[in-house]
Amino acid sequence: MAYKAASPPPPPSASSSPLLILVGAFVAWKSFILLLSYGSALVGPDYDTSTSLLFSLLGAPSSSSSTTTLAGRLTRWDAIYFVHGARVGHVYEQQWAFSPVLSLLLRWLSRTALPHGDQPEALAGIALAHASHLAAALTLHRLTALLQGGGDARMPLLAALLCVLAPAGVFLSAPYAEAPFSALSFAGVWVLAAGYRHRRGSARRWRPRPRDSAASWSLSGAWCRSMPRTRSTATAAPRGRRGATGRNVGFLRYWTPSQIPLFLLAAPVLSLLLVSGWQVLRRPAAAAGMSPSIQADHRTLLRALAASQAIVALLALTSYHVQVISRLASGYAVWYWWIAACLVDAERRATGRAAVVFMVMYAGIQAVLFSTFLPPA
Repeated sequence: MAYKAASPPPPPSASSSPLLILVGAFVAWKSFILLLSYGSALVGPDYDTSTSLLFSLLGAPSSSSSTTTLAGRLTRWDAIYFVHGARVGHVYEQQWAFSPVLSLLLRWLSRTALPHGDQPEALAGIALAHASHLAAALTLHRLTALLQGGGDARMPLLAALLCVLAPAGVFLSAPYAEAPFSALSFAGVWVLAAGYRHRRGSARRWRPRPRDSAASWSLSGAWCRSMPRTRSTATAAPRGRRGATGRNVGFLRYWTPSQIPLFLLAAPVLSLLLVSGWQVLRRPAAAAGMSPSIQADHRTLLRALAASQAIVALLALTSYHVQVISRLASGYAVWYWWIAACLVDAERRATGRAAVVFMVMYAGIQAVLFSTFLPPA
Protein backbone atom coordinates (compact mmCIF):
# COMPACT_ATOMS: atom_id res chain seq x y z
CA MET A 1 0.00 0.00 0.00
CA ALA A 2 1.33 3.40 -0.92
CA TYR A 3 1.29 6.09 1.68
CA LYS A 4 0.79 9.69 0.75
CA ALA A 5 2.97 12.19 2.52
CA ALA A 6 1.12 13.97 5.30
CA SER A 7 0.07 17.55 4.70
CA PRO A 8 2.15 20.15 6.52
CA PRO A 9 0.91 20.84 10.04
CA PRO A 10 -0.77 24.17 10.82
CA PRO A 11 1.36 26.81 12.53
CA PRO A 12 1.44 26.31 16.29
CA SER A 13 -0.69 28.60 18.39
CA ALA A 14 1.00 30.47 21.19
CA SER A 15 -2.13 30.15 23.33
CA SER A 16 -2.38 26.38 23.09
CA SER A 17 -0.19 23.71 24.65
CA PRO A 18 -0.41 20.06 23.61
CA LEU A 19 -0.27 18.94 27.23
CA LEU A 20 -3.03 21.36 28.26
CA ILE A 21 -5.17 20.12 25.37
CA LEU A 22 -4.47 16.52 26.40
CA VAL A 23 -5.36 17.10 30.06
CA GLY A 24 -8.49 19.02 29.10
CA ALA A 25 -9.61 16.24 26.78
CA PHE A 26 -8.88 13.68 29.49
CA VAL A 27 -11.04 15.53 32.04
CA ALA A 28 -13.88 15.96 29.54
CA TRP A 29 -13.82 12.31 28.49
CA LYS A 30 -13.68 10.99 32.04
CA SER A 31 -16.53 13.28 33.04
CA PHE A 32 -18.57 11.83 30.18
CA ILE A 33 -17.82 8.22 31.20
CA LEU A 34 -18.54 8.88 34.88
CA LEU A 35 -21.78 10.67 34.01
CA LEU A 36 -22.92 7.66 31.97
CA SER A 37 -21.99 5.34 34.83
CA TYR A 38 -23.73 7.45 37.45
CA GLY A 39 -26.84 7.85 35.32
CA SER A 40 -27.05 4.18 34.36
CA ALA A 41 -29.63 3.71 37.12
CA LEU A 42 -32.12 5.22 34.69
CA VAL A 43 -31.71 2.12 32.51
CA GLY A 44 -32.99 -0.15 35.25
CA PRO A 45 -31.94 -1.95 38.45
CA ASP A 46 -28.70 -3.85 38.72
CA TYR A 47 -28.75 -7.18 36.96
CA ASP A 48 -26.63 -8.65 39.79
CA THR A 49 -26.49 -7.90 43.52
CA SER A 50 -22.82 -8.78 44.05
CA THR A 51 -21.77 -5.17 44.69
CA SER A 52 -24.38 -4.50 47.38
CA LEU A 53 -23.59 -7.85 49.01
CA LEU A 54 -19.88 -6.99 48.97
CA PHE A 55 -20.38 -3.60 50.59
CA SER A 56 -22.61 -5.21 53.25
CA LEU A 57 -20.02 -7.89 53.89
CA LEU A 58 -17.33 -5.27 54.33
CA GLY A 59 -19.46 -3.57 56.98
CA ALA A 60 -19.46 -0.24 55.23
CA PRO A 61 -22.08 2.22 56.48
CA SER A 62 -25.02 2.68 54.13
CA SER A 63 -24.83 6.02 52.38
CA SER A 64 -26.66 7.62 49.49
CA SER A 65 -23.96 10.16 48.72
CA SER A 66 -22.99 10.65 45.11
CA THR A 67 -19.47 9.41 45.83
CA THR A 68 -20.70 6.17 47.35
CA THR A 69 -23.19 5.67 44.53
CA LEU A 70 -20.46 6.16 41.93
CA ALA A 71 -18.16 3.75 43.80
CA GLY A 72 -20.90 1.14 43.65
CA ARG A 73 -21.49 1.74 39.95
CA LEU A 74 -17.82 1.18 39.15
CA THR A 75 -17.24 -1.80 41.46
CA ARG A 76 -18.50 -4.47 39.09
CA TRP A 77 -17.34 -7.84 37.78
CA ASP A 78 -13.65 -8.47 38.52
CA ALA A 79 -13.39 -5.21 40.50
CA ILE A 80 -15.33 -6.95 43.27
CA TYR A 81 -12.45 -9.39 43.74
CA PHE A 82 -9.85 -6.63 43.84
CA VAL A 83 -11.83 -4.53 46.34
CA HIS A 84 -12.65 -7.52 48.56
CA GLY A 85 -9.02 -8.62 48.47
CA ALA A 86 -7.90 -5.14 49.45
CA ARG A 87 -10.00 -5.29 52.62
CA VAL A 88 -9.64 -8.89 53.84
CA GLY A 89 -7.14 -10.57 51.51
CA HIS A 90 -7.66 -13.72 49.46
CA VAL A 91 -10.37 -15.75 51.20
CA TYR A 92 -12.18 -17.75 48.54
CA GLU A 93 -10.63 -20.24 46.16
CA GLN A 94 -11.50 -18.31 42.98
CA GLN A 95 -9.75 -15.20 44.30
CA TRP A 96 -6.39 -16.84 43.73
CA ALA A 97 -7.01 -16.42 40.02
CA PHE A 98 -6.16 -12.74 40.55
CA SER A 99 -2.75 -11.37 41.41
CA PRO A 100 -2.73 -9.85 44.91
CA VAL A 101 -0.52 -6.92 43.83
CA LEU A 102 -3.37 -4.58 42.89
CA SER A 103 -5.36 -5.44 46.01
CA LEU A 104 -2.33 -4.78 48.23
CA LEU A 105 -1.79 -1.43 46.54
CA LEU A 106 -5.45 -0.49 47.02
CA ARG A 107 -5.23 -1.48 50.69
CA TRP A 108 -2.24 0.82 51.19
CA LEU A 109 -3.86 3.70 49.33
CA SER A 110 -7.14 3.37 51.19
CA ARG A 111 -5.44 3.35 54.58
CA THR A 112 -3.16 6.29 53.85
CA ALA A 113 -5.37 8.56 51.76
CA LEU A 114 -8.96 7.54 52.70
CA PRO A 115 -8.81 6.09 56.21
CA HIS A 116 -12.26 7.33 57.29
CA GLY A 117 -14.26 7.45 54.05
CA ASP A 118 -17.03 5.19 52.80
CA GLN A 119 -15.90 2.39 50.50
CA PRO A 120 -12.22 3.48 50.75
CA GLU A 121 -10.85 0.53 48.75
CA ALA A 122 -13.23 1.09 45.87
CA LEU A 123 -12.52 4.83 45.80
CA ALA A 124 -8.77 4.14 45.97
CA GLY A 125 -9.12 1.83 42.96
CA ILE A 126 -11.05 4.46 41.01
CA ALA A 127 -8.47 7.14 41.83
CA LEU A 128 -5.59 4.83 40.87
CA ALA A 129 -7.26 3.97 37.56
CA HIS A 130 -7.73 7.63 36.63
CA ALA A 131 -4.19 8.59 37.62
CA SER A 132 -2.73 5.64 35.74
CA HIS A 133 -4.75 6.35 32.60
CA LEU A 134 -3.59 9.98 32.56
CA ALA A 135 -0.01 8.81 33.13
CA ALA A 136 -0.38 6.37 30.22
CA ALA A 137 -1.58 9.12 27.87
CA LEU A 138 1.19 11.52 28.92
CA THR A 139 3.83 8.80 28.58
CA LEU A 140 2.57 7.84 25.12
CA HIS A 141 2.80 11.49 24.10
CA ARG A 142 6.41 11.63 25.22
CA LEU A 143 7.24 8.25 23.67
CA THR A 144 5.79 9.29 20.31
CA ALA A 145 7.73 12.55 20.34
CA LEU A 146 10.92 10.60 21.11
CA LEU A 147 10.42 8.07 18.31
CA GLN A 148 9.13 10.24 15.49
CA GLY A 149 12.41 12.09 15.04
CA GLY A 150 11.19 15.29 13.46
CA GLY A 151 8.04 13.95 11.85
CA ASP A 152 4.57 15.46 11.92
CA ALA A 153 4.23 17.56 15.08
CA ARG A 154 0.60 16.49 15.45
CA MET A 155 1.39 12.80 15.92
CA PRO A 156 2.26 12.81 19.66
CA LEU A 157 -0.92 14.66 20.60
CA LEU A 158 -3.14 12.58 18.32
CA ALA A 159 -1.73 9.30 19.63
CA ALA A 160 -2.19 10.43 23.25
CA LEU A 161 -5.77 11.58 22.57
CA LEU A 162 -6.56 8.19 21.05
CA CYS A 163 -5.18 6.60 24.21
CA VAL A 164 -7.64 8.71 26.20
CA LEU A 165 -10.51 7.48 24.01
CA ALA A 166 -9.45 3.82 24.20
CA PRO A 167 -12.33 1.35 23.83
CA ALA A 168 -11.39 -0.10 27.21
CA GLY A 169 -13.51 2.84 28.36
CA VAL A 170 -14.97 2.41 31.82
CA PHE A 171 -12.42 -0.31 32.67
CA LEU A 172 -9.85 2.51 32.71
CA SER A 173 -11.93 4.26 35.39
CA ALA A 174 -12.88 1.30 37.58
CA PRO A 175 -10.80 -0.66 40.14
CA TYR A 176 -9.23 -2.80 37.43
CA ALA A 177 -5.66 -3.48 36.27
CA GLU A 178 -6.06 -2.11 32.73
CA ALA A 179 -4.97 1.47 33.44
CA PRO A 180 -1.86 0.58 35.52
CA PHE A 181 -0.94 -1.99 32.86
CA SER A 182 -1.12 0.65 30.11
CA ALA A 183 0.94 3.15 32.08
CA LEU A 184 3.64 0.60 32.93
CA SER A 185 3.69 -0.76 29.38
CA PHE A 186 4.27 2.66 27.80
CA ALA A 187 6.77 3.64 30.49
CA GLY A 188 8.77 0.49 29.84
CA VAL A 189 8.87 1.10 26.09
CA TRP A 190 9.83 4.74 26.66
CA VAL A 191 12.77 3.71 28.87
CA LEU A 192 13.84 1.24 26.21
CA ALA A 193 13.60 3.82 23.40
CA ALA A 194 15.46 6.41 25.44
CA GLY A 195 18.21 3.87 26.04
CA TYR A 196 18.64 3.44 22.29
CA ARG A 197 18.85 7.17 21.79
CA HIS A 198 21.43 7.82 24.47
CA ARG A 199 24.04 5.21 23.72
CA ARG A 200 27.12 6.86 25.15
CA GLY A 201 28.63 6.35 28.56
CA SER A 202 26.90 4.03 30.98
CA ALA A 203 23.75 3.88 28.84
CA ARG A 204 25.58 1.85 26.24
CA ARG A 205 26.46 -0.83 28.73
CA TRP A 206 22.86 -1.59 29.62
CA ARG A 207 21.38 -1.03 26.17
CA PRO A 208 19.30 -4.14 25.32
CA ARG A 209 18.52 -5.56 21.92
CA PRO A 210 15.18 -4.42 20.52
CA ARG A 211 14.17 -7.83 19.23
CA ASP A 212 14.49 -9.28 22.72
CA SER A 213 13.36 -6.46 24.95
CA ALA A 214 10.54 -4.75 23.09
CA ALA A 215 8.63 -7.96 22.64
CA SER A 216 9.25 -8.98 26.25
CA TRP A 217 7.91 -5.66 27.58
CA SER A 218 4.65 -6.02 25.70
CA LEU A 219 4.17 -9.78 25.87
CA SER A 220 4.97 -10.02 29.58
CA GLY A 221 2.60 -7.16 30.26
CA ALA A 222 -0.17 -8.85 28.28
CA TRP A 223 0.44 -12.13 30.10
CA CYS A 224 0.23 -10.43 33.49
CA ARG A 225 -2.95 -8.62 32.57
CA SER A 226 -4.68 -11.62 31.05
CA MET A 227 -3.58 -13.96 33.85
CA PRO A 228 -6.93 -13.75 35.69
CA ARG A 229 -8.66 -15.05 32.56
CA THR A 230 -6.22 -17.84 31.76
CA ARG A 231 -4.95 -18.90 35.16
CA SER A 232 -8.30 -18.94 36.87
CA THR A 233 -9.33 -22.42 35.80
CA ALA A 234 -5.91 -23.92 36.29
CA THR A 235 -5.64 -22.42 39.78
CA ALA A 236 -9.17 -22.89 41.04
CA ALA A 237 -9.41 -26.43 39.66
CA PRO A 238 -5.91 -27.91 39.44
CA ARG A 239 -7.03 -31.54 39.27
CA GLY A 240 -8.07 -33.28 36.08
CA ARG A 241 -9.05 -31.79 32.76
CA ARG A 242 -11.44 -29.25 34.28
CA GLY A 243 -8.52 -26.99 35.07
CA ALA A 244 -7.66 -26.64 31.38
CA THR A 245 -11.12 -26.60 29.85
CA GLY A 246 -13.46 -25.21 32.51
CA ARG A 247 -13.59 -21.74 30.98
CA ASN A 248 -12.91 -22.65 27.36
CA VAL A 249 -9.31 -21.44 27.48
CA GLY A 250 -7.12 -23.19 24.95
CA PHE A 251 -6.62 -23.42 21.22
CA LEU A 252 -10.02 -23.01 19.50
CA ARG A 253 -11.89 -23.99 22.71
CA TYR A 254 -13.72 -20.66 22.64
CA TRP A 255 -14.95 -21.30 19.10
CA THR A 256 -18.51 -22.34 19.95
CA PRO A 257 -21.79 -21.08 18.48
CA SER A 258 -22.76 -19.37 21.75
CA GLN A 259 -19.65 -17.16 21.55
CA ILE A 260 -20.35 -15.79 18.06
CA PRO A 261 -21.74 -12.48 19.43
CA LEU A 262 -18.53 -11.93 21.39
CA PHE A 263 -16.41 -12.53 18.31
CA LEU A 264 -18.52 -9.98 16.44
CA LEU A 265 -18.05 -7.43 19.24
CA ALA A 266 -14.31 -8.01 19.27
CA ALA A 267 -13.96 -7.94 15.48
CA PRO A 268 -13.32 -4.16 15.11
CA VAL A 269 -10.51 -4.09 17.68
CA LEU A 270 -9.03 -7.33 16.41
CA SER A 271 -9.04 -5.91 12.87
CA LEU A 272 -7.36 -2.69 13.97
CA LEU A 273 -4.68 -4.56 15.90
CA LEU A 274 -3.93 -7.04 13.13
CA VAL A 275 -4.01 -4.59 10.21
CA SER A 276 -1.94 -1.96 11.99
CA GLY A 277 0.50 -4.58 13.25
CA TRP A 278 0.98 -6.04 9.78
CA GLN A 279 1.42 -2.67 8.06
CA VAL A 280 3.86 -1.37 10.67
CA LEU A 281 5.85 -4.60 10.37
CA ARG A 282 6.16 -4.01 6.62
CA ARG A 283 6.77 -0.25 6.64
CA PRO A 284 7.35 0.90 10.24
CA ALA A 285 8.03 4.59 9.66
CA ALA A 286 5.37 5.27 7.02
CA ALA A 287 2.56 3.19 8.54
CA ALA A 288 3.15 4.53 12.06
CA GLY A 289 3.40 8.15 10.95
CA MET A 290 7.05 8.51 11.91
CA SER A 291 9.78 10.40 10.08
CA PRO A 292 11.54 8.48 7.26
CA SER A 293 14.80 9.41 8.98
CA ILE A 294 13.92 7.51 12.17
CA GLN A 295 17.02 5.81 13.56
CA ALA A 296 17.59 2.12 12.90
CA ASP A 297 17.13 0.97 16.50
CA HIS A 298 13.80 2.76 16.75
CA ARG A 299 12.69 1.27 13.44
CA THR A 300 13.45 -2.20 14.80
CA LEU A 301 11.64 -1.32 18.02
CA LEU A 302 8.53 -0.38 16.04
CA ARG A 303 8.61 -3.73 14.27
CA ALA A 304 9.00 -5.61 17.55
CA LEU A 305 6.07 -3.74 19.10
CA ALA A 306 3.95 -4.41 16.00
CA ALA A 307 4.79 -8.11 16.14
CA SER A 308 3.91 -8.42 19.82
CA GLN A 309 0.62 -6.59 19.26
CA ALA A 310 -0.31 -8.90 16.39
CA ILE A 311 0.61 -11.99 18.43
CA VAL A 312 -1.64 -10.92 21.31
CA ALA A 313 -4.50 -10.31 18.85
CA LEU A 314 -4.00 -13.73 17.25
CA LEU A 315 -3.97 -15.39 20.67
CA ALA A 316 -7.23 -13.64 21.55
CA LEU A 317 -8.73 -14.87 18.30
CA THR A 318 -7.69 -18.49 18.82
CA SER A 319 -6.93 -19.28 22.44
CA TYR A 320 -8.72 -17.25 25.12
CA HIS A 321 -11.73 -15.06 25.85
CA VAL A 322 -11.82 -12.89 22.75
CA GLN A 323 -13.91 -10.10 24.27
CA VAL A 324 -11.08 -8.94 26.56
CA ILE A 325 -9.02 -7.79 23.57
CA SER A 326 -10.65 -4.36 23.68
CA ARG A 327 -9.16 -3.97 27.15
CA LEU A 328 -5.76 -5.49 26.44
CA ALA A 329 -5.42 -3.18 23.42
CA SER A 330 -5.26 -0.16 25.72
CA GLY A 331 -1.64 -1.00 26.59
CA TYR A 332 -0.35 -1.29 22.99
CA ALA A 333 0.92 1.78 21.16
CA VAL A 334 1.19 0.66 17.54
CA TRP A 335 -2.49 0.82 16.70
CA TYR A 336 -2.76 4.30 18.23
CA TRP A 337 0.09 5.44 15.98
CA TRP A 338 -1.49 3.80 12.96
CA ILE A 339 -4.88 5.52 13.49
CA ALA A 340 -3.13 8.85 14.13
CA ALA A 341 -1.20 8.41 10.88
CA CYS A 342 -4.50 7.77 9.10
CA LEU A 343 -5.95 10.99 10.52
CA VAL A 344 -3.12 13.14 9.14
CA ASP A 345 -3.12 11.44 5.73
CA ALA A 346 -5.80 12.74 3.36
CA GLU A 347 -6.16 9.38 1.61
CA ARG A 348 -6.67 7.43 4.82
CA ARG A 349 -8.47 10.05 6.90
CA ALA A 350 -11.86 8.39 6.49
CA THR A 351 -10.44 5.19 8.02
CA GLY A 352 -9.04 7.11 10.98
CA ARG A 353 -12.32 8.94 11.57
CA ALA A 354 -14.29 5.69 11.42
CA ALA A 355 -11.96 4.20 14.04
CA VAL A 356 -12.47 7.19 16.35
CA VAL A 357 -16.27 7.02 15.98
CA PHE A 358 -16.18 3.33 16.83
CA MET A 359 -14.02 3.95 19.92
CA VAL A 360 -16.35 6.63 21.27
CA MET A 361 -19.53 4.64 20.64
CA TYR A 362 -18.10 1.41 22.04
CA ALA A 363 -16.83 3.04 25.24
CA GLY A 364 -20.08 4.95 25.80
CA ILE A 365 -22.34 1.90 25.42
CA GLN A 366 -19.92 -0.18 27.46
CA ALA A 367 -20.06 2.28 30.39
CA VAL A 368 -23.83 1.91 30.70
CA LEU A 369 -23.75 -1.89 30.43
CA PHE A 370 -20.87 -2.22 32.91
CA SER A 371 -22.50 0.04 35.51
CA THR A 372 -25.78 -1.93 35.46
CA PHE A 373 -23.88 -5.22 35.82
CA LEU A 374 -24.71 -6.32 32.28
CA PRO A 375 -21.95 -7.99 30.19
CA PRO A 376 -19.89 -5.04 28.85
CA ALA A 377 -17.59 -7.09 26.57
